[in-house]
Amino acid sequence: MKTKKYNKLVRDNIPAIIKAAGAKGIFKKLNAKDFKKELRSKLVEEAKELKKAKGETSMLKELADLTEVRNALAAEYNITPRQIETERRKRQRTRGGFKKKLFLKKVMK
Repeated sequence: MKTKKYNKLVRDNIPAIIKAAGAKGIFKKLNAKDFKKELRSKLVEEAKELKKAKGETSMLKELADLTEVRNALAAEYNITPRQIETERRKRQRTRGGFKKKLFLKKVMK
């Protein structure tokens, strides 16, 4: 039997998907502290996949994955979507958005 190691957080339906494919997965349930840590790692993983996405369909899937992880992370820290949106708007007012498409090359002092 061929074995591939993953050592990463996966979605809830992955055990059934692996079983349906005729394979066996070894899983462990994470405690709250480790779950929060792994969600942060998963967020970075999904952001890297988004960076590599090619085409609109791939971009949509990766944005959906990133949003799913963001929502789970917010829930773990008891942060509501409303709080996120309020903070986003506040930061947009003070720091701006990305409409001007500015790329900072350097700052001289």
